[in-house]
Amino acid sequence: MNKKNLLAVCVLLFGVFAMAQAQMNKNALYANLGGAYQLGAGVHYERVLIGGKNLHLAFGAGLGQSFNKSDSKLPGGTYIPTSLNVAAGLKGHYLEVGAGPTANLGMTLQDGAKMKFSPALVGGHVQVGYKFISQKKPGLYLKVYGDGLFISDTKGTNINNIGDWFNGTIGAKMLPSAGVSVGLAF
Repeated sequence: MNKKNLLAVCVLLFGVFAMAQAQMNKNALYANLGGAYQLGAGVHYERVLIGGKNLHLAFGAGLGQSFNKSDSKLPGGTYIPTSLNVAAGLKGHYLEVGAGPTANLGMTLQDGAKMKFSPALVGGHVQVGYKFISQKKPGLYLKVYGDGLFISDTKGTNINNIGDWFNGTIGAKMLPSAGVSVGLAF
C-alpha cells in the first residue's frame, strides 16, 4: 500500500469517526484482572474520544499491581498501562484492537517515612478482544481480551532514552496474557 492510499484510508476513517452519532455511554470505570499485569489486577478508566455506537476510538489508562515473581520478564510491582483502542460493532457488542505503552511506578520508602516514586516506561502492549457496553445509562461494561506484552530491556526514565525504550519494546519478544474486565459504563 503506497502513501497516498494509506492517507486516503486514514482520512476516510477519520470522517466516519467524526460523523458518527455518539448516542452511547462514553466513559467506563472498571476492574481488570490479568491482561497488562499478567498475574495481577487493577482499576481502569476508558473514554470514547470520537465516534459512536458502531465505530469509535477510545483512550484508556489504569493503575494496578502485578504479583509475578521478581525474576520474571514482567516482575511484580505497580504498573500503569495506557492504550488507544479502535472498536467496531453493533448494539453494544464490539470487536476491539488497541495498543499503548506500559509504565512501572517504582516506589521506595526513604528515611523519615518519605515515599520516593520513580516512574519509568518499561514496555508496551497490544490487545485484541470483545467488549460490551450497555446502552442503558449507567450500564454494564464487560471486556474479555488477549494481551501481548512487549517488555523492553531499556527503561524510558527521561526524554534522552525514550528512543532506546521504543526500540527495545519493538524488538522485544511477546509475553502472552489474557484479561477480563467488569465495571460501569456511564
